[in-house]
Amino acid sequence: MSEVRSNTPDSQDIVVKSALFMAVGILELRAGTGKLGVAQGVLRLDPTAATAFLILALALAGLPPLSGFWAKLFLIMAGFQNEAWITSTIAILVSFLTLASMLKIWSTSYWGDAAQSVWRPVPKIHRLYIGALLLASISIGIGVMAIPLFENFHRYSLRLLTVDEYISAVLDLDKSGLKGVRQ
Repeated sequence: MSEVRSNTPDSQDIVVKSALFMAVGILELRAGTGKLGVAQGVLRLDPTAATAFLILALALAGLPPLSGFWAKLFLIMAGFQNEAWITSTIAILVSFLTLASMLKIWSTSYWGDAAQSVWRPVPKIHRLYIGALLLASISIGIGVMAIPLFENFHRYSLRLLTVDEYISAVLDLDKSGLKGVRQ
């Protein structure tokens, strides 16, 4: 059986999951708990935090045009090209399960009637908002610019794998008479 490899960077996971922790952190700080359903109606109480969470949840699930879509698409395509049917099918199922879990969190905490009684002001929370929104914007940017980014990363990775070019460049530096280069 062929090995399935994804050539896509996992930076989208870092961006999305970090921002999701920030978005959920806003909810937990403002509601005083991380239990689902205690704070309801966050969309009405805090549309900024709710919007950030929704964008990030959809990116994690792999919906277009967000960053998670391309990573999952390339992984699934590579699986099908290598006839890894079970792996590709599991990847698709995991995407649907991730979407279902994110929608459950959305419907339990962000949708519904606002629970104003548990919502409280928190000093300096604007830092979490800035971080979550900035990373959500990066996720959108990665999704929209995925193909050019992928082509650049692929080109650079090929250059890193070509050691002859690196050795030649280092030897040329040595010949140029740079001080501090050992002979």
